[in-house]
Amino acid sequence: MEFALYACAAAALVAAVVVDLNRRIIPNALIVCLLTLRLVAVGLSALGFISQDSWGLPSFLDSALASLAFTFLVLMTALVAGKLEKKEALGMGDVKLYAVCMLWFAPASSFLFLFLSSLFGIALAFAYRAIMKETNFPFAPAIALAFFVTLMADFF
Repeated sequence: MEFALYACAAAALVAAVVVDLNRRIIPNALIVCLLTLRLVAVGLSALGFISQDSWGLPSFLDSALASLAFTFLVLMTALVAGKLEKKEALGMGDVKLYAVCMLWFAPASSFLFLFLSSLFGIALAFAYRAIMKETNFPFAPAIALAFFVTLMADFF
């Protein structure tokens, strides 16, 4: 059952990456899809179909608090960077994608997720600048890659 949840989340993240690469936006429908999947996991755990420890309401509430804190940090960093550079540093779709992805992890894993997405984002920025000769780049690929790597780290 958990595999199906992860597979659906992966499909939504891949869709977010494709749309962000092509149109430089992350549709709200994909954000809602990821949130809905996480809430379905809470329901499935309440019914006993999946682990209460990993997916239950207490776990979700812990993740939600961590998500709020980290999202606030990301948002403030993006706003300050935007003011300093006089251009948008991070789109609101990226911020919402950060927030909903963090709901899938325990608070401790959110640190790894944030670190990896930043690291992958820096690498992506350098690649876009070198190959595409652009300074603006879609950030969803970095977020999605960090999501998958963090997920794998949680399994091992």
